[in-house]
Amino acid sequence: MFKETKTVCLFCGSQYGDFQDLGFELRLFAEHLSRNGYRLIFGGGQEGLMGDVYRGALQSPHRHLTGVPFFSFLHELKKKENFDKLYLAKTLGRRKDIFMEKADVFVVFPGAVGTIDEYFHALVLNAYGLIDKPIIIVNIQDYWRALIDLTFAPVRHGLMKNEMLKNVYVVSKISEIEPCFLERPVEKTLAFLFRS
Repeated sequence: MFKETKTVCLFCGSQYGDFQDLGFELRLFAEHLSRNGYRLIFGGGQEGLMGDVYRGALQSPHRHLTGVPFFSFLHELKKKENFDKLYLAKTLGRRKDIFMEKADVFVVFPGAVGTIDEYFHALVLNAYGLIDKPIIIVNIQDYWRALIDLTFAPVRHGLMKNEMLKNVYVVSKISEIEPCFLERPVEKTLAFLFRS
């Protein structure tokens, strides 16, 4: 039976970088979500951390896996048949639009500029009330510290209201992700953590 949050969007890198050990945890997390009735949507790549999302979801008999590859990266799409849905995005803008339309929650794992771009797209839509969907930054090894500081900078300097960050959550462990989007704890939001 599906939870209220039905589709989880996972943003992460198509490389490992310093996060080789994270791959195993990410596979377990993707499998856990699939086994518990969540649909997963991600970039569709099958290498690096993104590949671990793919491989983890495949371990679940209940998987519902959606990939949204950008057409220039189709070389990363080695097996198409394992996806329940596959959207080939002709532009990066369209790719982000699909993520925003289909997902109920966004989870931001370590990644590169594509992950950062996707995060800010979701952030802007939430800040202006165009969507009302949690964004969960997984700040493993303090990787996203600069991103968190940059996100809050407009509030710190009076250019943005604190409550515009009410849907942005920060966790340091994968085990904290699901409680965040199920319970929406105020104390884990940037609006609370950086309140004046």
